[in-house]
Amino acid sequence: MRALGLGLLLIAVRASAADAAIVDCVHDSAVFNEQRHYRIFLPPAYASTDRRYPVIYWFHGHGERYNKGPASKEYDQGSDYGGDNIAHFVATHDVLVVKWDGYNPRKPGEDYPRPYNIGPVETDRQFALYFPELVAYIDAHYRTIADRDHRATSGISMGGFMSFWIAGKYPDLVSSASNFMGSPEFVVGPREFPVEYSHDVMAGNYDGVRTRLVTGSRDFIQFYHRRMNLLWTQPSHETEDFDFDHGVPALAKTLAFHMEAFEYPLPQPHVWSHADVYPTFSVWDWTVQTDRKKPGFTWLESASHTGFHSVVREWLPRGKIVPGIHVRIVTAPYYRKNQRVPVTTIRLRDNKIEQRHEFADANGRLEFQLDGDDYQVTIGKNLVHRTVEAPKVPPAPLATDFQIADHRKVQVFEHATQKQSRTLGLGNGDGKANPGEVIAILLPDGDAFRPAELFSDDDCVDLSSRVSDDWRDYDWVGASAKYTLAKLNCPAGHVIRLRARVLLPNKPNHQVKEVEIELPVFAIQR
Repeated sequence: MRALGLGLLLIAVRASAADAAIVDCVHDSAVFNEQRHYRIFLPPAYASTDRRYPVIYWFHGHGERYNKGPASKEYDQGSDYGGDNIAHFVATHDVLVVKWDGYNPRKPGEDYPRPYNIGPVETDRQFALYFPELVAYIDAHYRTIADRDHRATSGISMGGFMSFWIAGKYPDLVSSASNFMGSPEFVVGPREFPVEYSHDVMAGNYDGVRTRLVTGSRDFIQFYHRRMNLLWTQPSHETEDFDFDHGVPALAKTLAFHMEAFEYPLPQPHVWSHADVYPTFSVWDWTVQTDRKKPGFTWLESASHTGFHSVVREWLPRGKIVPGIHVRIVTAPYYRKNQRVPVTTIRLRDNKIEQRHEFADANGRLEFQLDGDDYQVTIGKNLVHRTVEAPKVPPAPLATDFQIADHRKVQVFEHATQKQSRTLGLGNGDGKANPGEVIAILLPDGDAFRPAELFSDDDCVDLSSRVSDDWRDYDWVGASAKYTLAKLNCPAGHVIRLRARVLLPNKPNHQVKEVEIELPVFAIQR
């Protein structure tokens, strides 16, 4: 077999006139400063024609590698899944599939089954930053259709998480993404300041991207998938459930979803939003640079040639604003060279307004110097006031059985089912809500309590301090339950109305309990 112009060819696993060629290769990575492996599936006609092909990047799961499948059912080739596998699909469709290697040894030569350096972040390998380099290499060494309209991601389990994360980080590189029963959240990002990244609240990153989530009625992650599908309401998202455990059922159907997306790609959106865990990033020909050295998200919302909303938060959507950060934002080249453009900046915290003129640079770009605070920037003559529509939530019963932890030691559940005595909140410990205190709301569950995640539109209560309780050792998902430490900036006599939510363990079908709470604020007794 000839090398097919593949660069460094390691081994041709299988090739004939009727079958896909499966070729295992390595390349030098400048991002990782080491050689990286990948497997590529080539259609039968690749060796004998000059045709160019779209590309699907496949991300494997835990314990797998580019050339090693799961212990249960093989999906690269063979008779598992009734022969419904990657090789069979490539043999009958004009597409390339690149299966990258998520191997992430913590020390040289370590046989470490946990891929991608996520949840926890243990090395300096940043697979999200490696993806553009791999794309550039594949486009340079294979006959690809080298544009976002003909590029996709897919993966299983941890690789399903990666598929969605990569596509959401690079919607300008990827036009469709699929996810076979992927984990809902992991800790990701720079080793020095990793952040908890949950797909639940990241739907805004997929403007212009078609997405598909494959779920299983017997899958151990099914609860989290149902919750995510309730939140991902964009028209470009689809989901399908199969009577299956953890795996890749009907793989050809999902790969065909990508083939249809290649034929009918969504255009670049005129208005888009993007949240990123990295201090510096580029998207849709915009560039954002910050000097952030702590966990958080830089969030651009409703960005277009007429303006944007900018904020840096510890977590999304309502985490604490991260102050004292320099944020440099450079727009796409929307404007004429040296064009004088009116700009209005509103700091939403106090509605402070600044109006000025900016000049586009020689490339037609505008540059903005901000900090991590909450800003609405309007570009052009018309001042646009940002309005936020409150989400519609179903009614919940009014709770009468709850307690307040204001520096009280209480018996609470941790890690789903473990009971621990913990002192929660800051205050006088009288079990009442007083001005200036930090409190947790506790809902009873048998002989212990569960701290609740809180929601409210009341401006005098600060709900931006959130704690994650890791459930990984309970349901093996990598997800967590949340609870809120609420800062009360309310006067005595005020009644705070809250929605309280707790997660009750019942793997794989956990239960969500939500109640309404009316919380009177009492004067501190002297």
